[in-house]
Amino acid sequence: MFLSEIAIRRPVFTAMVTVALMTLGMLGASKLGVDLYPKVEFPVTVVVTAYPGAGPEEVEQLVTKQVEEVVSALNGVEEVRSTSRDSVSTVMVKFSLSTDAKAAAADVRDRIAGIRGKLPREVEDPVVQRFDFSAMPVVVYALSARDPAEARRFAEDVVKPRFEAVDGVAAVTVVGGLEREVRLLADPSRLEALGLSLAGLAQQLGAESFDLPAGRIDSGAAEMNVKTRGRFRTLDELRGAVVASLPSGAQVRLGEVARVEDGFREVRTASRLNGEGAVLLEVQKQAGSNAVAVADALYRAAAKVEAQLPADAKLEKALDVTQFIRENVR
Repeated sequence: MFLSEIAIRRPVFTAMVTVALMTLGMLGASKLGVDLYPKVEFPVTVVVTAYPGAGPEEVEQLVTKQVEEVVSALNGVEEVRSTSRDSVSTVMVKFSLSTDAKAAAADVRDRIAGIRGKLPREVEDPVVQRFDFSAMPVVVYALSARDPAEARRFAEDVVKPRFEAVDGVAAVTVVGGLEREVRLLADPSRLEALGLSLAGLAQQLGAESFDLPAGRIDSGAAEMNVKTRGRFRTLDELRGAVVASLPSGAQVRLGEVARVEDGFREVRTASRLNGEGAVLLEVQKQAGSNAVAVADALYRAAAKVEAQLPADAKLEKALDVTQFIRENVR
């Protein structure tokens, strides 16, 4: 009765309040973020451990079981799943929904750090990650060119930095193409004659190939840092690296015991678009950012990149999650 009485006696006031509420509602609706999933954090943590060169059975016995034992004792754990593959151990820990996701991931990280000394020395540091829907790619672009190596280089040097500069983009992952790699093909008989092993050769090259700070030079009011350049810059420098010394005093260089080639890494992951080889750029947005706004900004950045592409290259949109979002909004 009170509200009805005010509305009847003060119609102008009532109309003004209604218009103000409608205006505030329209302003709020225009600034609402649009995303595929609501902001929900699931208490699921994944532990990925790399054990280079180990088979599935070794990975399971020496790594996976060790990780399972320590994470299973945590409070709130509902399920633990593991997969042991060649050189990789993956353990997924699922907590109850009442568990704080960040606190659960921190507990898992602390437990894994406690058993690091029990793992084999060859095992790389375990990576602990929280399961996050926002980590999935929002837009995926495909860059195709006649030369796969040139497509990979252009994607990493030109397209990726442009996409990373877009407001709201968290990371850009490049998949596919040919990656440059310097290969050392050692001659086993020559290494054996010199008493060298592959591990010793790799360790020696790693110890020599780095730049070392060498102090500073004072020049009046200015100060300059000095460093010794030890990193290999060219293939000839690498071939000329000394790897052994003979009793006669002669030095054996790397080019005499191994063939140094400028080639490409072994292709373990292939990406194709419409049946043709391509380099994929998977764009992930920042947590809480507007997926549609990020995609629109990426469209504009891609249009600018297309103007710089070589004649035989083509940049296409392979996947766009925001299309599904836009259709639902409409």
